[in-house]
Formats: sequence, C-alpha cells, structure tokens
Amino acid sequence: MKKKISILGGGIAGLTSAYELTNEDNWQDKYDITIYQMGWRCGGKAATGLGKNGRIEEVGVHIFQGWYHNAFRMVKEVYKEIEENNLAPDTPFKSWRDAFIPNPYTFNTEYDKKNKSWHNWTMVFPNNTYTPGTAIQTDFFTLIKEGLGILIATLVGSPFQKKKNGKKKVISKVLQKMFFKVNVPEREEKNPENQSNTITNRILGKVSKSLELIIVKLTTYRYRKNKSIFINLLVKIYRGLKNFFQIGAKHCGNKTKKLRRVLRMIELGLVCIEGIYTDVYDSKTGIYNWDAINDYDFREWLCKHGASKELLEFSIVRFIYYGTFGNVYGGNGTIEQGKIGADIGVKMVTKISNYKGCFVWYLAAGTGGTFLAPLTLVLKNRGVKFEYFHKATKIAYSDNENIQEIEIDVQVDLKKEISEYNPFIIQKGIHQWTSEPDLSQIDPVQAKRIEQENINLESSFSDWKPVGSKILKKGKDFDLIILATSIQPIKYIAKDIISKNLQWKNMVDNIATTPTLNVQFWLNKTDKELGFDHGQWGMQEGQYANTVIYEDYLYSWTSMSYLEKIENWKNHQPHQISYWCGVWPENTGVKNHGIPALKNHTHKWMNSNMEWFWPNAIKNDEFDYNLLCSNKETLSEKFDDQFFQINDDPTMQYVLGRPGTNQFRIKSDETGYKNLFFAGDWTDFGLNVGYMEGTIQSGIQCANGIKRRFYNNILSQRNLL
Repeated sequence: MKKKISILGGGIAGLTSAYELTNEDNWQDKYDITIYQMGWRCGGKAATGLGKNGRIEEVGVHIFQGWYHNAFRMVKEVYKEIEENNLAPDTPFKSWRDAFIPNPYTFNTEYDKKNKSWHNWTMVFPNNTYTPGTAIQTDFFTLIKEGLGILIATLVGSPFQKKKNGKKKVISKVLQKMFFKVNVPEREEKNPENQSNTITNRILGKVSKSLELIIVKLTTYRYRKNKSIFINLLVKIYRGLKNFFQIGAKHCGNKTKKLRRVLRMIELGLVCIEGIYTDVYDSKTGIYNWDAINDYDFREWLCKHGASKELLEFSIVRFIYYGTFGNVYGGNGTIEQGKIGADIGVKMVTKISNYKGCFVWYLAAGTGGTFLAPLTLVLKNRGVKFEYFHKATKIAYSDNENIQEIEIDVQVDLKKEISEYNPFIIQKGIHQWTSEPDLSQIDPVQAKRIEQENINLESSFSDWKPVGSKILKKGKDFDLIILATSIQPIKYIAKDIISKNLQWKNMVDNIATTPTLNVQFWLNKTDKELGFDHGQWGMQEGQYANTVIYEDYLYSWTSMSYLEKIENWKNHQPHQISYWCGVWPENTGVKNHGIPALKNHTHKWMNSNMEWFWPNAIKNDEFDYNLLCSNKETLSEKFDDQFFQINDDPTMQYVLGRPGTNQFRIKSDETGYKNLFFAGDWTDFGLNVGYMEGTIQSGIQCANGIKRRFYNNILSQRNLL
C-alpha cells in the first residue's frame, strides 16, 4: 500500500531522504512524498541565495572534500539525470566535473607564540586517479602507503614554491607515481619523450607496487601469530618510536620547520595508532569500539597516550577543532574551552589520506547553484511535492506506537492565480535560489507588509503572524513522518513528547550547537594587485587560497574568486571574492541584533590580520575600503554593503560533536515511534559531528530504515560508501 510521507524540513538531510526513497523504478507505487519548508528556499544550514548584482550570498563556507564518497555519488547521479531529462538546458555544467573545481592547496597556518608571528605551511595534497563517489574501497595498505607519501611530500614542500620550482616539481611527480594511484597507459605515441615518460612511469609503478607488498607483509604478520601478543608488542614499538620522534621534533625547533612538521605528523599518527590498539580495538573479536573513547576530549585522549604539549597545538590538531567549529563553545553567555569527542578527532585524522581525485573540491556556482538547486530540480521532476512557506510547529504527543497529528503554520498566501511557489531564478543558465522571497508570487497585501517591515520569513525570532494553519492527520494526510529540521527547533516542535520521553529529553539537552558567522567581501583588485604572491605561498597562479586555522574570529578564509563569472555585476565588477567564517560566541538570541557587533569585529580584524595575505590592501594601518565593490559613495557605506551573516537562529546553529554525547544521539529508525524517522547531522549516523557528508549519510540511513520497516526491501537499500 502506498505510504504518504511528510518530510519536515528541506535541508540536506530531508532532501537526501527524499532522493534515496525515489531513487528506484516505480517509486510512486510505494510513496507519496511532500516536503514542508519554512520560508522560500531549501538548504537549511547550507542555504544560498542571489542578492544584489546577482551576487551569491551563503550562510557559511561550504566545500566538498575528496572523502565525501556518498555526497559525490549522489551529485554524479543528479547531474546525469539533469542532462538526460534536459532539466537545465542552458546550464554550463553538463556534468559534475564542470560544476566542481579541484583544489589541492590548504594553508596550515601556525602561530609562533615566542615571536608573536604567523607562519604558513602550504600543504599540496597530490591528486590521484580515484573518482570521487565510486564504490572502490581504498584498502588499508594503500592508505598507509599514501599516508607515507603525504609525509614525504610535506618534507619536500610545495612543488610550486617560488624559486624552487624545478627540483620540487620533479620530486613531486616521483612521489605521486610512487605513493599515489596513477594510471599508466598501455600505449603511447611513438616519440622519444613519450617513450621516456612511459618507461619512467612503469619503473615508478613497479616501485609503488613493491612498497605496497612490503607494507602488506609487515602489517599482516599479526594474523599468523597470537593477536593479543602481537598487539601488545606493536603498542610497545609505537610507544618507542613516538618517544624517539618527540625528542627529534623538540630539537628541531623552528630552524627546520619542514622536518619538525613531519615528525609531529608521525607523532600524531603513532599516538593515534597506539590509542586505537589500546582503547578501541578488541583483538579477540577484531571489532573497533569507537564509542569507548567518545567520553574523552580529543586532546585529552592524545595526552592519555603520551602526546607532547607541542602536538596538542600542532596545526593538524587545531584543524580538527576549528574545522568542526569546536574551538570554542558559547553557552549561556559564557565561553568555554572547545572540545570534540576523541573518536571524532581520530576518524577525521584517518580521513586525510582517504580522498579521491583531489583533497578539496570547490562548488563552481556556490552551494545552491551547484548542489542544492540541481538536487531539488531532480526531486521535483521525479514527482516530490514541495510546500514552501510551511513551518512545522508541533508534532503532537502520542501514547501509542504511531504519531497521529502534526501542526503546520502557513506563513503567507500565494497570489490566487499561482498554484505553487517557484523558488528559482535562472542566472547565466544556472538555477539559483534567492536571498529574499519573490514577492511577486505572494498575496500583494502580505507582500507589501513583508517589504515595508523587512520581515524575515526564515527567522524563528520574527513577529510575523501566520496567515493560516494546517493540522495533518495520520491516515489522511500522512502515514510516515521524517523529522529533518535541525536539533534546536525540536525543543519547540516536540515539547510535549520531550516532557514525557526521557530519551528525547536527553537528546535535546545534551547535543550542543553553536552560532556561526559568515562575512563576504567583493574587491576590485586581483590577488596579485593586492600583493598576494602565489609562488611565495607555494601555489600555482590562478589557484585559490584557503585556510581554516587562522586568527579568531574570522579564522576560516577561502578565496572564491571563481564565482566572478557566475555572478551578474553590471558595474563595479569584482576581481577578488573572499569568504570568512568562524564561531560566533555572542549569542544574543535576537535575530540580526549582533550584526553591528559583527561589523565592528570584522573592521578591527581586517585592519590587524589581512596584511599578511594582502600587503597592498593596508594603508596607514587600516584596511583600504576603497577596494570594496559597491555603488555606494562613502567608505563606511561600501563596508556595510558587503555581506554579513550570523547564524544564531535555532534552525541554523552548527551541531557540535562534544565528548560524551554519542550516547544521547538517536539513530534514524529508533525514535520510539513506528511511523516517525529522524534525518540530520544530530542523529547517530557514525562520525557524529556537523558536516555535509555526515548529513547525507543520515538521510540515506533514514530512507533505508523506512525501506526495511515497511517493505522489507534489502535490495533497494544503499550501502554507505
């Protein structure tokens, strides 16, 4: 019998759930799916819109990493379906490869407390020939080999470092052939250069295979002997090696930064391996129990296994905290030391060498135009229904195994002649969301009020009163519910359930969130004109800088200048576009109340911190706001005309992976109700912290749970990659 499914929330988890449920032939015979979305656009914490001058305005910095295997699988399928059905005939993106830009560069900035100065360490992750989103599982031995390759590449340095290109480029190519998967063509055109390259490739390929065989023999020795004895011996060896490398790194100091960094990377790997074999791995069963270390903070756990003080401040460890917004935690007006579960930290470290194709991939038209809009187009074409301006307000408590009733506010009425809201505009052939609702589709009286009173229909703090409400009944309006909002709104939507259900109460009380910030600047000079020397920073010309661990508050900086050709500026064309994001500790609880404070912080931060990257942007110790693209006259107006965002709304706060919280997370299909399922980065999906790949995994798990429970359909379930 066909099931009516109501999905509450059109964020990535809700969209993924719908995608997986409809990703089989004749899905309409099983499901009738409706997504209810507050406001005018989907995307949740990854929402994007076009603002003035057709500029892309994001709620944060979003990229794909090469180990986002499930995300890339879905992306590749979506783009194939769009092309096959001609859903975006004018798009410049005919496949996923057109829409995603590989970027192997990451700035691991380091602060020298003694000299009070910053130093850069440009990591260039070698590309490999694995295709993102493929079912090919990288085996353990290849990961070890590629990890060794990254270590040696770090010691050699960037192949694009100024004045040292020649030798480093040659060495980099050798490392890539030896340590990373590179296809060697069977035949080449017969000319001396190609024949020489082919011979070299084959020799290095043989060396690579030999390295892998050596690693296999060394690491599989434990299977021929008593496992527990071997593990104990292995731990002792790792401990001795760790002590050796700690002493070496200490004596390196800052004089040989590259060697010191390599030794710290080795120390980090050895500490993690020792800790895993001691605390996580059961030699009798061969099972890894990651929850056994979730009660520890990552740094605390590293200390438990002998990490040096210097390792705790090492840039890669800092990256784990800053990259998951776990560097600070603002709660009830206080600022606490940031923490992240040890299991999350270790798993993040292991992901470093598990990327496919390239380590980082940029979204060529922003998150909305590249990912969310295409996904929504496909769902709409498949037959999924979307109800915009529908805000879920209550899931009524039920004392039996099924939820019986949902309450939804209708925020606005559409014009009488419009049957459904069209959320997209097409700019340069690309479907995009808008930063504000299209008032031309809304009832004129309501539209006028929204414009005059500057109403934000995406805000939980808005005084706007709903124009109507809907009470959805089980058996009539829905059979199944997917709760795909963020965690904070559940406190209000399901307060009656929470008051009577300890499992739900523990979940909402213990899974912490934090407000975040986003700042975007459009500048009228190029990187080169601003004084950024690509060669000095170890980069190729025309590539895009990014760092996640610079100075608070705007510690995460990404150059997004590739968006210039996607935006639609008539005048004041930008030549440099940059995004900054970070944790916003000043949770005021009032939407946009903190924007003046954010602007003040940004003004001071730019004056103090961007000279390192853009020396020509600072004049008389202040950032030159004449560089900003705007048709405004004064410098302060130009500054205000940039984009500032504080994500302090309950629907938008980032979900943290605090120590000891795994036990309070609930799996998608273990809600306590037969017809209610969870989807979101706050569920128990595995690597329990907020990130795009994890959110997609939760959506897949949600869909799989529905298929198992109601259709006993094992074949149509998708395994996580």
